[in-house]
Formats: sequence, structure tokens, C-alpha cells
Amino acid sequence: MPAKLVGGQEGDRFINLPLLADRNAHDYDIIISRRVRGLRPDRLPEINDHFMYCQSMFGFARTLTESEFAEVFPFQPRCFEVVRRITARDLPTARSGILIFHEVVNHPDLLARDRLIRVCDLLCSQHLVHDCLTAPAYKAAYTAYRSVSEALPTLAELDPEDLPLARDVLATLFLWHLAYIETPRPMSISDLAECTLTTDDVLKAEDSVRLVLQQVKALPQIEFDGKAARFLPKGGDGLAILSLFNGYLKRASGDRYRVLGQWTNSLFLTAQETGGH
Repeated sequence: MPAKLVGGQEGDRFINLPLLADRNAHDYDIIISRRVRGLRPDRLPEINDHFMYCQSMFGFARTLTESEFAEVFPFQPRCFEVVRRITARDLPTARSGILIFHEVVNHPDLLARDRLIRVCDLLCSQHLVHDCLTAPAYKAAYTAYRSVSEALPTLAELDPEDLPLARDVLATLFLWHLAYIETPRPMSISDLAECTLTTDDVLKAEDSVRLVLQQVKALPQIEFDGKAARFLPKGGDGLAILSLFNGYLKRASGDRYRVLGQWTNSLFLTAQETGGH
């Protein structure tokens, strides 16, 4: 354990705990939360409002008391499990964990939002992305994730309005894979909906996640059996050539007038412009 987390006498700021032991997982959550943020007493009613909202929408909050929710606010609890396990391999566990959460909780885009910080939001941490994910244990999987993430907008089967949720689901599955890289485990649709804090005015949250997974299952890095999904670190392969072509074709079909204009202009191209003689 890093020396800075070892307390040697009464009154020390840091407590000596085997933070990586599963039985002390909640202690890790509390210590990290207290190190990276403080809670203003005058804002506690707002935290309680978040608690009541989450209890009405998400199962994880119904397993927490109001005080337990406040202890880990503003993080969705699964964030701690993911970071704790990722930083346990070839990294200064506690120090890296504190830095990741500190960067995330102070990220301008996340501060501007009125919701909990999710697993997929952890990728806003520069330390996680540039220092942790480039470690030998994770480099290959991260290369595969970057490849498929860049290819995601070109997937013909994916509706543009579903792209944000698809990105969140992909990032969540990727980080979940890293957390359990030695013993890969799929994540259920209900857990994905909870981790991404998915809500929908029309569909059930789980149905929204299922719809997105159906659309992205053509990706070689996504395995989905209808009930659960997992990330597969299949090198740097992105989409198949046919899928890429279909994506470009789909975008071109959506801009019919521009396509017609290009065809019309091509009728007046000179021999030099067409490469002729």
C-alpha cells in the first residue's frame, strides 16, 4: 500500500486499510470520495433531491440509504469498482485512483451536467487515458477500443440519434472489460442501463440499451446475446469494409440534393478534370 495512505498514530489523516480487499470495497469508495471533493452543508438538500430522483429511477439507489448515497456523491457507485480494479494492476493503486476521480469531478463538461458521474465519464480523466490505459496490461484493449470508437459514427445500422448512448455503452463495456480482464464477465442490459443512467420518455431504459446493442453488434468488439453484452479486445480492427461502405452510402442518401448536384456538375467536367486525354 502507498505510504501516504498509512496512518501511524491517532489523528492521522489517512487510515491503514487493505483497500483492494473486496470486503473493504466500500471503505475505498468513501476514502476516495472524501479526498477528491467536499460537500457544502447548504447544498445537502440538493443532494437529497438527487437521491430521491435516483431512487425513483434506478435500482442501485434503492439499495442505499440517504447517508450512504451522500458518502459517494456525485459518483454512480460502479465507478469505484471499475477504478479500484483497473488501478490494481501495475499502477500505484490509491494514488492513481485519487487522481482519476479528482480529474473527473473537476472536469468542466461534467460539472455543467445535472447528474451523477458514470463509468463512461471516467474516460474524461487524462491520467486514466494517457498513463493507465497505455500500461502493458491495457494497451492492446485500449487500441481496439479507440479503433471501434472512431468507426462507430460510420456504422450503417446505427441511427444518428442513438450515437451518444452507443458511445456510453461502448465505453462502459470497455472499462468493465478492463476491470475484470483476467476473468471477463458480460454486463447485463439492466446493469448497463443503470451504469449509463439511461432514461427514455418513450421506451423503457433497458429497451433503449437493447436497441443500441442490436444496432452495434456488427462490431467485432461487441458480443451481445440478447440479455448481456461484453467488450472483446480484437486488435485494432474496426468495421468490415462493407459496413464502412454502407455507412458512407447511408450518409450520401440523406443528402439527396447534394448528390444530384455533384452528378449534374460531372456532366460538364473537362477531359483534363476527369483524367482523360
